[in-house]
Amino acid sequence: MQTADDSPGGTTTSRGTDAPAIVDWQRLKVLFEQALDLAPSARVAWVDAACADDPRLHEELCSLLAFDDAATGVLDQPSSAAVGAHAPADTATGEALAGQPLGPYRLTGMLGAGGMGVVYRAERADGAYEQVVAIKVLRRSFQRPDLVARFEQERQALAGLTHPNIARLLDGGTDAGMPYLVMEYVDGRPLDRFCDERRLSIRERLALFRTVCLAVQHAHQHLVVHRDLKPDNILVTPAGVPMLLDFGVAKILDAAGPEPADSTVIMTPSYGSPEQVRGETITTASDVFALGVLLHELLTGRQPFATPGASLADIQQAICTATPCAPSQVVLEPGTDAEARTGARGSTSARALARQLSGDLDVIVAMALRKEPDRRYASAGQLAEDVRRHLRGLPVTAQPDSWRYRAGKFVSRHRVRVAAATAASVGLLAGGVMAYWQYEAAQRARELAESRAADVRRLATGLIFEVHDAIVNVPGTTEARALMVGRAVEYLDRLVAEQPDDPVLRHELAEAFVRVGDAQGHPTSANIGDTEGAFASYEKAIALAGGLLTESPLDTAARRSRAMAERKLADVRSWMGDVAAAVAGTRRSLAEYDALADAPDATFADALQLGIAWVKLGDVLGNENFPNAGDEAGALAAYARARTQFEALDTREPGRADVERYVGLVFERTGTMHHMAGDLTRAYEDYLQSAIYRDRLAAAQPYHVDIRRDAAVAQEKLGDILFEQGNRTEGLERYRLALAGFEALYDIDRSNAIAARSLGISCEKLGGALEATGDLAGARRLLRRAATLYDAAMERDPANGLVPEDRARVAQTLARLAGRPLSTSGSGG
Repeated sequence: MQTADDSPGGTTTSRGTDAPAIVDWQRLKVLFEQALDLAPSARVAWVDAACADDPRLHEELCSLLAFDDAATGVLDQPSSAAVGAHAPADTATGEALAGQPLGPYRLTGMLGAGGMGVVYRAERADGAYEQVVAIKVLRRSFQRPDLVARFEQERQALAGLTHPNIARLLDGGTDAGMPYLVMEYVDGRPLDRFCDERRLSIRERLALFRTVCLAVQHAHQHLVVHRDLKPDNILVTPAGVPMLLDFGVAKILDAAGPEPADSTVIMTPSYGSPEQVRGETITTASDVFALGVLLHELLTGRQPFATPGASLADIQQAICTATPCAPSQVVLEPGTDAEARTGARGSTSARALARQLSGDLDVIVAMALRKEPDRRYASAGQLAEDVRRHLRGLPVTAQPDSWRYRAGKFVSRHRVRVAAATAASVGLLAGGVMAYWQYEAAQRARELAESRAADVRRLATGLIFEVHDAIVNVPGTTEARALMVGRAVEYLDRLVAEQPDDPVLRHELAEAFVRVGDAQGHPTSANIGDTEGAFASYEKAIALAGGLLTESPLDTAARRSRAMAERKLADVRSWMGDVAAAVAGTRRSLAEYDALADAPDATFADALQLGIAWVKLGDVLGNENFPNAGDEAGALAAYARARTQFEALDTREPGRADVERYVGLVFERTGTMHHMAGDLTRAYEDYLQSAIYRDRLAAAQPYHVDIRRDAAVAQEKLGDILFEQGNRTEGLERYRLALAGFEALYDIDRSNAIAARSLGISCEKLGGALEATGDLAGARRLLRRAATLYDAAMERDPANGLVPEDRARVAQTLARLAGRPLSTSGSGG
């Protein structure tokens, strides 16, 4: 996850001769625990023997044993000031005070236990007023003069801070010789867990992080350095407000007196800065470094220096010497948690997430994590400002390290070898000058070409995977989507011609062509009515993914792209009239998704797509609402498999909108099959369940085109059943609700072919109902509207085989009505 400065791609774990003297805290903890098991009289000789090779370890162990009067977890990491219901495990010392009075408060339970103190939830007990607070009590084993002074320093630090995102100091004192602090009680979740549990997007995470930076800046302006910034010390309330806690190891910049000798014991290792690890002067730049670690973790789900299995010494060595991998590269690394980390950040794939992070965010994190304090952001406020500029799409102030700087660092690390090489090179200099300049010119030209290609690639992939995906479900954007992805694919096509062997580019293009096909003419997505264009785009995606799989049969990303393109192409084939080919393509896609969902590294998305594949098979086998093969039993069986799959996913992750949408979809499909079989009671039950799911989703996501269309379809289906059951009044009302829904979608985006066809069918439905009630004028008006919509669709998309059938059906109905006189007693229209 990090690389040494001299060996890109490698991992540094060995300690060089220039490495700082670092105590092996893991070994210290083991020795401390072993020493506690010995009789006090036997400890001195045992410690001398155990630490004979490390004088500093000997000093630290003696210090810990000297001040211990109970077997408490001295080497635990520092606790949060108040971690609510999600606290570390209770300790015997903490439980001993629970329920006891302390000053005017009563301790009601322990919230957390750390290296120096224990934090309790407490209530006001003197009757003056009701109040819930968090009280931090210094452990008895740490009540020595220098640590009591540090505890009082925390009180001084908090007393001067008044900020909406910093937990307030409310009171403090000493009771029976026990120092304590009374702080605002914060009921919240640690920052990283809050973000992951809420599945916050990168933008939402950045907004929270920026708020934290501004709180840290407020502390710095009051000359307070936190020195222990980490997710557990930043709680986020249910309302989404981050609160900065635990100034237990804070430093007052103008405070007199030396630092306690054991200050590094309290530091949380993986968030410490190089100067903290080395025991050097601490400034606000140390907090900026910790914020960089925090930002890296929020963006990627991993810490930049704490690799799995690394010892404490390895982590500290990495902090001082290793260059962290850029966030955009970290998220591409394989791992059992890769999909979870990607999904928790609102991205559809690791590559999509990497594209979000590359560029500004990589550079921002890198600048905050620079080894030299004076080369980081000058303040937490400047870091917050760069995050704001990125969110607004403005240029950021952070810049990557220059070639001159990197070269200088290389020379400083290898002075002897560079000097020798320089001496040996003098004799060759004159003859090499011309060759050097020729090389430089060629290098500059190559770099310029690569830079231009990279710019075009960023533009194209940004249009397809960021801008397009952001507006895909927004009403009124169909034409813009088609133009956007079409232009982007022109760029990518050109790049593939120039770089045919670039597998990453080919992956991107395969995904891009699927999106292009959707916007061009996918029959169940918002599209501009270019069926032939969609057909060609899906075929290109299949060819690209197939080529990648030929080269690498285990390429899971390529398999997913091919499975999706096969399914979309089968949809188009069916609507073009080639049902047999559509069934075959749908089965191929189903087989791909079945294998993907059954693989050891299967993701939730794979399992969801398997359920959708079963729905698609049911549609093309025997659903009368789609071109189908007439296999009604096969269709019903496929829908049953789909429902089982979605219900299992709903149990696995309850409340997911994407799963609930497909549960509603399956109820609609099975309702159709029962309707076709003449079982109106079961059809109505399933349609009603579908409407319940869809209405709830539409209320929660009113601007999602497909969800709004689903809700209108549900009303139309209920109208069908009610009308056939003889309940014409309620049936007409359902038809009118459906028509209003389809009308609204069409008015928002008249270039959307599926919205136009859906509106035409709705006009037919209500028109037929009005005819049945005797309102022939209303029926004719709606049917003529449908005919106009179908005529426009046929002109725009002659390859669509269903629209001519729609138009012929309406023409027959109008011809039949032409022979009937107008009614004067109809129910309106």
